Amino acid sequence: MIQKKLTKLVGLKKTDFDLFVESGQIKLQQAKLIPTLKTGDEMALTSIFLSTVRLVKEYRDGIFKSIKLSRAGKAYYYTETCFPDISSSRIDGLIIVVIKGIIADAVFFEMKNKNNGIDQKQVEDYLSISKSLKVNKLVTVSNEFVADSTHSPVKAKVPRNISLYHFSWTYLITKGRLLLFKNDLRIQDDDQVEIMSEALHYFESSVSGISGFIQMKAGWKELAECIRAQKALKQSDPLY
Repeated sequence: MIQKKLTKLVGLKKTDFDLFVESGQIKLQQAKLIPTLKTGDEMALTSIFLSTVRLVKEYRDGIFKSIKLSRAGKAYYYTETCFPDISSSRIDGLIIVVIKGIIADAVFFEMKNKNNGIDQKQVEDYLSISKSLKVNKLVTVSNEFVADSTHSPVKAKVPRNISLYHFSWTYLITKGRLLLFKNDLRIQDDDQVEIMSEALHYFESSVSGISGFIQMKAGWKELAECIRAQKALKQSDPLY
């Protein structure tokens, strides 16, 4: 059993990472394309999404590029990740990228479906964990729409050197759909085409909890009313 204290993920040897898992200092599950979880559960959705990223090269390349995650080395995909010595919080998803036996890059995922919005306190807790473990990327995913992936539905305090991204499910589904068109960017492998198609079938089903582009970030209604009333708006206004 490993006796060392967990102080980082990025920069850690993969063999030590595995020992931390064995000792219980890291708790996680392997992401599965067909998880043995309740249909519509957020963890099932997380597992299917991360497995699709793992199995479909062109989809993976697009997601990794969007969040500036290294595409070199070998990536590993996990769900229900917890670091008991650091926090009792359970993070929905984790991808680590290993190069020459060392974790060279990593990203945490916080996933929501249905009417569940991104929670500021929860995001700030995950950002604190990210800082403790030298993970410089956190991605939130929900039915909430933002204008750009670098924007967030919440006003979280983001530590220096950590990037916070947000994807709407509509955005992620659209990226998958575009890869199925017959063009130069399409998925080349026929089996991966089938995997992408099946994943999209689940994402677009009402049982998945994905509702598409029907929900704006909190404050949008109030902001729209201010615009309609021709009230003066400031860039520092918390509605933005």
